[in-house]
Amino acid sequence: MHKPKISIITVTYNDKVHLKMTLDSLMSQTFTDYESIVVDGASEDGTIELLREYKEKMKGRMRFISEKDDGLYFAVNKGIEMAEGEIVGILFDRYANVEVLQKIVDTFEHTKCDVVHGDLFYLNEQGKAVRYWHMGEGRIQDGWMAGHPTLYVKMEVYKTYGVYNTIYRGGADYEFEVRIFKDGKLKISYIPEVLIYMFYGGTSSGNFKGYRRSFAEGVEALRALEVAHPVWINVKRVFIVIKQFFRRRELP
Repeated sequence: MHKPKISIITVTYNDKVHLKMTLDSLMSQTFTDYESIVVDGASEDGTIELLREYKEKMKGRMRFISEKDDGLYFAVNKGIEMAEGEIVGILFDRYANVEVLQKIVDTFEHTKCDVVHGDLFYLNEQGKAVRYWHMGEGRIQDGWMAGHPTLYVKMEVYKTYGVYNTIYRGGADYEFEVRIFKDGKLKISYIPEVLIYMFYGGTSSGNFKGYRRSFAEGVEALRALEVAHPVWINVKRVFIVIKQFFRRRELP
């Protein structure tokens, strides 16, 4: 049976410690038919030397570039342009276990879907869970949003709907999900388990200012994409996110 190749895109800038953890996590996966694409924003902390080391370890499965860019999703879009896989995932963090990629591939095969997602834990620097993302199945119109770090998408989806809109600095991931999910045409499969341990403190998850910008951009995105009742949808999304902080925080 044909096993689809996966392109794993990692974006980094002066974050060698976390990058090493991410690449080690990728290399630990039992499914190995992937390519690792790392887009570095011209780091000066030894990242390039680390990438050269891991490129050798991966024996032809890694490609990387290092150059200045205009932000996170500019870099992600570069990675998508470089990708050669049938499925694309974005990995800034760590997999929850060594079987995650295999489970994702199996889900694509068995359900013939366009998109796969699951749950995730946000971890602090001490490795303690501070937030548990569990959305399950749902609709954008109800305030639902798939956990973006767990999102694996067929390349055909990017070709049909486009890549990330870099007008949005903190909410490009949400705008992308609204764009591809709002019309209900894609088949989405949910894996009901934790797939990712996320380093807490990303563009929209690290502080109140980041949340405020993300939610404000969410309303802008809903309006721009002509989704009815954008403010009400965003209010529901706020309450869903708040509830995440009161869910269980024990790692499996």
